[in-house]
Amino acid sequence: MPGVLSRLKSHLVTVAARKPSGFLGRFIYGTLASADSLGRTAIERLQPQPDDRYLEIGQGGGLLLRRVLETVEFGAGIDHSPDMAKLAVRNNHAAAQEGRAQIVVGDAARLPWGEAQFTCCACVATFLFFPDPDAALEEMYRVLRPGGRVVIITPASRAPTFVRSLQSADDEGPRLYSQDEFADMLDDAGFANIEVDLTAKRLIAYAEVRRLAA
Repeated sequence: MPGVLSRLKSHLVTVAARKPSGFLGRFIYGTLASADSLGRTAIERLQPQPDDRYLEIGQGGGLLLRRVLETVEFGAGIDHSPDMAKLAVRNNHAAAQEGRAQIVVGDAARLPWGEAQFTCCACVATFLFFPDPDAALEEMYRVLRPGGRVVIITPASRAPTFVRSLQSADDEGPRLYSQDEFADMLDDAGFANIEVDLTAKRLIAYAEVRRLAA
C-alpha cells in the first residue's frame, strides 16, 4: 500500500505541477491560475514597460503572459508540457495572431532563442522542477540583453512539509534552495544586482544582466 500511495502522489505531482497535462492541468493553469498572487508579485517586481520584450519560463496556461502582454510590445513563453503550450496559445490567441506572442514547447536548459533577445524574464513556481538549474540560469542570462532583469519565484528550503516530502534522489524531485545558495547560483551565472528575499517560505529572486561598459 505505501508503494501505491507513493506512485499515486508522484503521478498527481506530475500532472498538476511537474509537467501539467490533461483535465487537471488545464483546470489548475487555465482557471485557478487566474487568481495567482505569485504572478502579481512577479509583475510588481519586474515592472514591465511598453518597450520590453518579455520571456516566461514555464508559462503554464499563459495567464501571466496574457497580463504582461497588456503592457509589453512582445512576449514569449516556453514550457515542456505540450498541453500547457496549447492552452497558453488559446489564452493568448489574439496576441499570437498579431505576432506579439510566441509560445513554444522546449527545455529551460536549452532555450531556442539567440543571445540578447529579451529585456525581462519571469519564472514562477517552476524552477524547483528543473533537473539542470544552473544551465537554466545560464540560458536566461544568455537570452537577456545587457541591463535585462529576471524574477524567479520558487519554494525555499523551508517550504511546507508537503513540498519537502516530494524531494527524492532522482532528477524529477523538486529542488529547494536557501537564500544564500540561490544568490550564489545567480552570481555564478553572471547576474548582478542580486536580491533574494524570503516571503511566506518562498524565495523571490531578482537580478540583472551586467550592462556593457560605456
